[in-house]
Amino acid sequence: TEANEITSNDVDVQISAARVAEKLARKKSERFTYLVAAVMSSFGITSMAIMAVYYRFSWQMEGGEVPLSEMFGTFALSVGAAVGMEFWARWAHEALWHASLWHMHESHHRPREGPFELNDVFAIINAVPAI
Repeated sequence: TEANEITSNDVDVQISAARVAEKLARKKSERFTYLVAAVMSSFGITSMAIMAVYYRFSWQMEGGEVPLSEMFGTFALSVGAAVGMEFWARWAHEALWHASLWHMHESHHRPREGPFELNDVFAIINAVPAI
């Protein structure tokens, strides 16, 4: 029976090790997928901003010379606004959502129960100044 217990324990350890390895591999894959999606999204949004600024200026100038310095300034303001919003989101997440507004944000850290969670209110509130 002792031999069976040792074998049984060894099997349990091997199963646990296999589960941990599988979980780590899945987590690594998810992180890589997220990174690829984030990079592609960033390139896509940046490309759209460049195209929007260019087409706005070319439309306003009605075929005339496009002022590159003004075009660059407009694009720089767009990038500055995006970076500013990211800093706001990071600060709000740490200083507000994980502090005084935890009772609302906590739903984001639990398994989802339905299509919406109380934390979704933050997306709506932060969309107003972004628009």
